[in-house]
Amino acid sequence: MALQGRARRAPSPLVRDARLIALHEAGHAVAAHALGLVVTRVTIEPTYDTFYQKWRLGVTEIEVIGDLTRDFSFAMRDRLHREAIFSLAGPAAERRAFGQVALDADDTDEEVARWLLSRDTPTRDRPEVLRAAKESAATLVIERESAIARLAAVLMLHRTLTGAQLCKRRRAYL
Repeated sequence: MALQGRARRAPSPLVRDARLIALHEAGHAVAAHALGLVVTRVTIEPTYDTFYQKWRLGVTEIEVIGDLTRDFSFAMRDRLHREAIFSLAGPAAERRAFGQVALDADDTDEEVARWLLSRDTPTRDRPEVLRAAKESAATLVIERESAIARLAAVLMLHRTLTGAQLCKRRRAYL
């Protein structure tokens, strides 16, 4: 069926899913950059997560620094807090773009954020600290919405970007 003028078909579910995944992962990547974390790779390709033993629709990997089991410095505590916000930025980008979170239905990103915050946060304070981290992630997403959209578009084209590729075009994406 040929379409002319303004008439267009709705995107196929696969295209919508790829866009959703791209926005989610771009949210993580742009937030990581804003938080001073180094992204080593971002992809919208299915990837097997050996820790959780299940497939992920996309992944944003950051550089690991230090040993959180031995390092109880303020710098490590701050890093864990920034990583929690990074983890929550993917769902925040989805929520901003689509009004809901579809990809993280099992709350893995929030589970990771809870775990990251749990080491240095007293049990009674954890709900408030998690709420504040979610607000920080949402604010980052709002402030960097255009960068997230640009990076998502590039991910739709290239599917995977290395840290070197992101650094090379930092101004364009981040």
